Amino acid sequence: MLFRSVINSFEDVQARKADPRANVGFTAALKELSHVLGLGLTLGGDEKYSRVLVIPDGILHRVPFAALPVRAKSVDNAWGSMPLGIRYELVQAPSASVFKILRERRRGAVQLATHVTVFADPVFDSMDSRVEKTALESKGSDKNVKNAGPFALPRLPFSQFEAETIERLVPAAQRTIRRGFEATRASFLDERTWRSSLVLASTHAFTDDVQPELSSVVFSMMSRHGSAVDGLVRLYDVYD
Repeated sequence: MLFRSVINSFEDVQARKADPRANVGFTAALKELSHVLGLGLTLGGDEKYSRVLVIPDGILHRVPFAALPVRAKSVDNAWGSMPLGIRYELVQAPSASVFKILRERRRGAVQLATHVTVFADPVFDSMDSRVEKTALESKGSDKNVKNAGPFALPRLPFSQFEAETIERLVPAAQRTIRRGFEATRASFLDERTWRSSLVLASTHAFTDDVQPELSSVVFSMMSRHGSAVDGLVRLYDVYD
């Protein structure tokens, strides 16, 4: 299936880097999928539109719509192709009914203060260098604690760059940066976070195709002292 091929290739970044043929195949699959979905016919490079709303269904939620090529004009005014996410502001909603509810809530919502809250570089397992070594030693050998975290997730050090960029651009009084052990589930769900006009969670996420309500965003799974903590924010935690 074309959708599955695009999703698998998109997620397997290392394979595409190692094999140029895989990257060529991925690019071709993106073009074919864009054609199948009729993006060229629907949008047609029309410059009247600046925002595109995508409401996928089922497995389509995992399709990288932002990477799909669409017809667009280049800087020299020549027609060519450009990724959808670069040509347009891309908005994705889980369903039409949810989008309708969110729009209605926004009309009556209280104006939020200009504030940015960032969650970056969470701690996912006990082998992270930021976990106190004495805590690890007290729990036993490295062999016993190697997989202390519930998931085998790689650290995201480059998410620090996003946080640092925001620190440079946004005044201190208008930003809150939560890194490492501070990037917790509790902090994300805190009502003060949701008073911000922009919340950025630079971390891993899990998608559950069978039970979408169990999809989750992953925050720090370990305490500073090496104890496992619940770092999963599930869809039903934030839906209301």
